[in-house]
Amino acid sequence: MHKPSLTLTILILSTITSLTNATCITSRQAHTIGHTWAQLVSNYTDTLALNALASTFTDQADSVTTLIDSASQPQTPLKLGSLTFPSKEAYMQLSSQQPSVPFQVLNTWHTCGEVSVCF
Repeated sequence: MHKPSLTLTILILSTITSLTNATCITSRQAHTIGHTWAQLVSNYTDTLALNALASTFTDQADSVTTLIDSASQPQTPLKLGSLTFPSKEAYMQLSSQQPSVPFQVLNTWHTCGEVSVCF
């Protein structure tokens, strides 16, 4: 069975402040990024989003765009490849209206600037 994964950029978390002077993220930082993202999806709160997302947060995810566009009352359809959430505020507004999506993080991998999460 194919397990979905998601690649996250380092800019997602403003709480990892030590990254500004580092060249690459550590395994511990990658774990924190992956598990914080999982909490944003599976147990969203505005407080978590305010603390975890950088002020410059944006997100481009064609899978999420497809889900949004196929909703029973879709917004103006988004073009695949465009920003799904052009700002932290846009992400928070839509996420606060959605039910939680429970899942378990099975593993995380990282490069210098990306974290992949298998769930």
